[in-house]
Amino acid sequence: MDNKNKYLILGIVCVFGIIGLFIISSVTPLFALTSDDNLGPEIRLAWMNSWAESALPAITMKNTDFVKNNGLNIEYIGFQYGPPMVEAAIVGEVDVLFVGILPSLSLLSKSDDWVIVGRLGYFQNSLMVRSDLNINSISELKGKKIALPVTTGPHPVVYKLLQDNGLDPKKDVTLLNIKPSDHGVAFETKQIDASSWGEPLTTIFTKKGLAYVLTKWDDIAVVIFKKSFVEKHPEEIKLFLESLKESFYYFSQNSDEIFKLAPEETVFDYDLIKEIKLVEPNYFAKDLKEINFDIPESWLPIMQYKADFEYNEGFFTKLVDVNKHIDLSFVPE
Repeated sequence: MDNKNKYLILGIVCVFGIIGLFIISSVTPLFALTSDDNLGPEIRLAWMNSWAESALPAITMKNTDFVKNNGLNIEYIGFQYGPPMVEAAIVGEVDVLFVGILPSLSLLSKSDDWVIVGRLGYFQNSLMVRSDLNINSISELKGKKIALPVTTGPHPVVYKLLQDNGLDPKKDVTLLNIKPSDHGVAFETKQIDASSWGEPLTTIFTKKGLAYVLTKWDDIAVVIFKKSFVEKHPEEIKLFLESLKESFYYFSQNSDEIFKLAPEETVFDYDLIKEIKLVEPNYFAKDLKEINFDIPESWLPIMQYKADFEYNEGFFTKLVDVNKHIDLSFVPE
């Protein structure tokens, strides 16, 4: 074959090669860029789709642009309540949790690789009594069956309430470790006489006439991050909390818009979630500067009491020193 024909064949091959490359790249670009290419490392957020105080911040972050505008990449992973979130954290499936303080302490009792970086919010738990019973004081619960999930927020508080009213929690009442989603059926079938949990169960049970509130109290939820993730990505933690701050303020100005997302994102319907009592001040901020995630010092002994209680009762295998696991240096000013 002469040189002329060789160059001709080579030219034809090159032309078809370029055409083929063009066709392939038009379908699957060789250097395809997605909208997330400029975002930071993936942050796997565990939140509760059955608990308003965890759900509202999460779905606001998910359905606004604050996270993306701050260069973050978040995967939202929903759970029903605290203990399964702790299990997911232990096996490395999540990086951050929106959760009550007791499950956070439970996590810290199992691993030192976690740190509380801020307050998610205040909320209320309650002790409810079945509506057909005439019980007006805690001492009258003697001999009754109480649904009380262990290592959750109400657990140590109900123990103390019973003790303060002359009852031995291990002898004078029957405490049943029933997950929150089953409390309603337990009330309807009269398997329990009382139950302790927070929203939305308090609103649901009182609205349906299943139970009434005997007493209620304030509790605190936190943002707890994997410490090794924080050490590796400190700037992302600041941006995460900044996104949370902006999301809280957005909610305060557009709450009905977020409430309308509830049926798609959570177990709540629109009418229910509007009736839930919110007590965290950040939900009602009039200015972005009002939003804060501080944990007041007055809460530290309460948190420590809960940790000590769970350890002394054998639910924690290790005593947790709360102060050593809080780092508020990432909280936005």
